[in-house]
Amino acid sequence: MRKPGKLTKSEILLLAATVLFIALALAIRFSGSAGDSRDGYSVRTSRAAERSAAPAELIDINTADKTTLQQLPGIGEALAERIIEERTANGPYASVDDLTRVSGIGESKLEALRPYVTVQGAGEEAQREDTGG
Repeated sequence: MRKPGKLTKSEILLLAATVLFIALALAIRFSGSAGDSRDGYSVRTSRAAERSAAPAELIDINTADKTTLQQLPGIGEALAERIIEERTANGPYASVDDLTRVSGIGESKLEALRPYVTVQGAGEEAQREDTGG
């Protein structure tokens, strides 16, 4: 017969596992390894965002090759190919806004790309026509 107040081996193991779990959960919660915490806010970056750092210089969408276009945030191989195909089929882009001619580039993607792209090269003549110069 079991004495009152005495724990069995399985109860002791279960209690130890519970204490260990709680200690681990508290350690993770308060360690900062779950994200960089500043002023009570948790800041997390995705691996995709870290890999696709923005280009150091503006990319000319009229002269850029597929590899260069893929440096732009949100532009993968397929979309880079479509940008080049559109440029080849219908002539150079007169302005950055012309990227919306490309299937898969809407207003929100255009706004995300705008800080990183420019229209020069083959599009200079078209730009002068737009400005009356």
